[in-house]
Amino acid sequence: MLANLRIATRLALAFGVIVVVVVVSMGIVMLRLADVNKELRMIVDQRLPIAAKINQSALALANAQLIQRDSMLTGSQADVDRYVEASKRTRALSQVNIEAIGKLENTAKGKDLLNHIADVRKGYVDMTEELKKLMNDKKIDESKRFLSETVRPKLMEYQNAQTMLAEYQGDLIRAATETSAQAYQNTQAVVLALTLALLLLIVIGGWLIARSITRPLGGEPDQAKRAVTEIAGGNLSINIPVRPGDTDSLLAALRDMGRQWLI
Repeated sequence: MLANLRIATRLALAFGVIVVVVVVSMGIVMLRLADVNKELRMIVDQRLPIAAKINQSALALANAQLIQRDSMLTGSQADVDRYVEASKRTRALSQVNIEAIGKLENTAKGKDLLNHIADVRKGYVDMTEELKKLMNDKKIDESKRFLSETVRPKLMEYQNAQTMLAEYQGDLIRAATETSAQAYQNTQAVVLALTLALLLLIVIGGWLIARSITRPLGGEPDQAKRAVTEIAGGNLSINIPVRPGDTDSLLAALRDMGRQWLI
């Protein structure tokens, strides 16, 4: 088939095949890299911000609890007022973070865990309001008892709900990291395989094109040029190398022509 085509056409076809292989290879690589980027973007744009907001709310809650402890120990109105203000800030921050997480979270389990946090938080907030009334009324003993028996269990439930959502985000981050690592390894393997396939294609294609050019000549172009030049100059006794069994190449025809003229 190649023998019936012009040399320029053969070279153009070979170059076109190589270009197609390269484009297809790049397309496959880009698709795989897009998968890696998708997982990484999910971590950066969703999971890490959610984990950060959970941690921020947990730290604010812990700080409010420290202030609450101090106010219970001292019993001073100034410390009680400080706890009330800290509680308001913590409550506002938690509400903002819950709303922000609700916009970021896109999994069914994550939404369920977030709703659980909101429900538990409501019960905890209601109990802290009762505690504040007792503290403002200077009912220290009753406040301590209410804190220990009622508020603290609600607090533990609230903190456990936050921990569950944080752990879930950690699981998603680990899963996304593993998926990204696997996709990266697969991409490396694909790139290596495509590179080897392209090199093999270039070698085989180059050999086929070279063979399609040299076979009709019977040898290298320089050999055919030298033989034609010598015969044209009258040197009919030139030794023209011809492959065994070659009867229809240019060099074979020049050899036979030279022999006939010598006779």
